[in-house]
Amino acid sequence: MNHHFETSQRLQKFLIDIIKSALSSPMTNLVKINTNLDCNVPEKDIHKIAGPFIDEWTYEIFNRASSIYTNIKSVASKESSSLEDIYISLELDGITYDILIDVKSASLAKGNNAGKGSNLTSFRKIRPFYINNPDAFFFILSIEHQSIINNNKCYGFHLVDCNIFDLKYVSKNELKFNTAMGDQFQISNSMKVTQTERTTDEFIALIDNMFLDKYTQDKLDKLIATEEANHYTALISEDIINILSENEPLAKTNILFYLEKLYPNISSTQLNKSIKLLKDSNRIQTINRIDYIIVK
Repeated sequence: MNHHFETSQRLQKFLIDIIKSALSSPMTNLVKINTNLDCNVPEKDIHKIAGPFIDEWTYEIFNRASSIYTNIKSVASKESSSLEDIYISLELDGITYDILIDVKSASLAKGNNAGKGSNLTSFRKIRPFYINNPDAFFFILSIEHQSIINNNKCYGFHLVDCNIFDLKYVSKNELKFNTAMGDQFQISNSMKVTQTERTTDEFIALIDNMFLDKYTQDKLDKLIATEEANHYTALISEDIINILSENEPLAKTNILFYLEKLYPNISSTQLNKSIKLLKDSNRIQTINRIDYIIVK
């Protein structure tokens, strides 16, 4: 058994035990919803609003646990645009691991064909993530819920079961492409997942072959080229932050002067891409319409 796979299993067990403990208590296994609506909505559709509530519930459970377990160093809730819903810094045997968790809600509503199936992340997101972070831990945490319905009104959700798995280790037979959603990965039963030991390179080869079964080599090559260009832009962006931290404020021409020492062939077009990335993420701003500084 490789060390990463063994560590992943131990981290999963630690985290799922926290969630199972919360599910076993009537004090914590309920999400209440109070509205002024009659909420005459078919029960099989109520699960569509469960996701954000269960995401927040999961964050709060882990956040509370951080005050009990000293090896939980930090817990953060991430924005919807992020790959993960929750970030956890967790220490195990003196080593601190960064764990990304994508929370999925699974409905028990009768007639809900989606049921325990889950759409996972997309090929375009997960491939570059593992290319740039080969030792990362990206877990899917599935929470099974049952709507509390009385007189056609939804009062909340009972959280009844859970499962956790590492995306990189999902069995080949269980990981699919959702053809209706392009390159989105899908698993038919998120509450019962077989995990198979493999390396990051083997996982990337697996999903590349899945992509090629549906698309073409040319499309994959273009996607990889885009990944590499985006990664290069991100690297330069971090160097711009480092430069500004020691020399701000700086005009664009001055930033380019410093960057040319690191990237002799850097173009002004590439500089503009990296600056745009930083501005769009609100990490830098301009003053006097000329100089750039780091957003504090």
